[in-house]
Amino acid sequence: MHSTRPQQYLTLCAALALALNGLPVHAQTVDELKDLVGVKGASGESELERRGYTHIDTSKARDAAYAYWWSNQKSRCVRVTTRDGRYQALTDVDASDCGQTKKESGLSDGAKVAIGAAALLGIAALAHKSHHRDDRNYNEQQTADFERGYRDGLYNNSFNSRGAGSEYRDGYNQGVSERGQQSSYRNRGNNDVYSAGWTRCAQEGEYCRVDGSARVRFGGDNRYEYRNVTGGIQCSTREFGDPAYGVNKSCDIQPRGGGYGNVNYGSGWDHCSNEGGFCSFSGSAEVRFGVNGRFVTRRGVNGLPCDMETFGNDPAYGQKKQCFVRRSGR
Repeated sequence: MHSTRPQQYLTLCAALALALNGLPVHAQTVDELKDLVGVKGASGESELERRGYTHIDTSKARDAAYAYWWSNQKSRCVRVTTRDGRYQALTDVDASDCGQTKKESGLSDGAKVAIGAAALLGIAALAHKSHHRDDRNYNEQQTADFERGYRDGLYNNSFNSRGAGSEYRDGYNQGVSERGQQSSYRNRGNNDVYSAGWTRCAQEGEYCRVDGSARVRFGGDNRYEYRNVTGGIQCSTREFGDPAYGVNKSCDIQPRGGGYGNVNYGSGWDHCSNEGGFCSFSGSAEVRFGVNGRFVTRRGVNGLPCDMETFGNDPAYGQKKQCFVRRSGR
């Protein structure tokens, strides 16, 4: 009976290690840079350069900016957190956050995880930084799942966890947030880029009422599913699917004459974009580009730009063209 105790102890230790693995790691403040806490951003940058640090990268969030600085002399990567225009914290982070993999003693633990995760994904380097994952100490697989989610969100791909755990979801949401910050200059006021002619009819979970027949789109963050609707439709993922995972969605109406009347260039085709816009859909679908019965057709996954570069030639020279989508099984 006593012989089972060591085994029980080892099992308990293993379970505890797994539970603690994803918890945040409290990074250490850089003692030699403590005097820069509270200084204005421009003054801090000049002082960091004077002390031999080189700026590597900056990411912006809603309430802060995170800049990464590298000291070649000290083989040190420092993350500078700025809020309200002043340095709030200067934190010692892994060299991999500054794109460095080697230290004098060889590879750091963080660099090993980064290299292993990049190898799992078949990429050269990770795009996300430690602040994106709240300094959580992930293993290679968790880091790879987070990175894949981050890239999908950053580059406007559909949510596809492939059975991964919460790391993919968290990474996806961080990528979406980062893309929103990077494109905020063209998305002021939370207005979608291609909003001309659309009128809000409902928030997600509400009912979108339509006067007669109209084109209705559901989504957010410039990712939509479209339906031709008579009378109204529930503004929900049950009706449309989920074109923008993790984003607060809504429904907009485009009346007849704004795309509705042009959908039936053949059975099952739906208007999805005017030339120069983006034809948004989830999954695999057939898309054609043209006007007045002259089209170029190709298949796409999770949307296509509606332009000649994407489709390869001009099916109707000198005329303004449109894109139409036909989804499989509909």
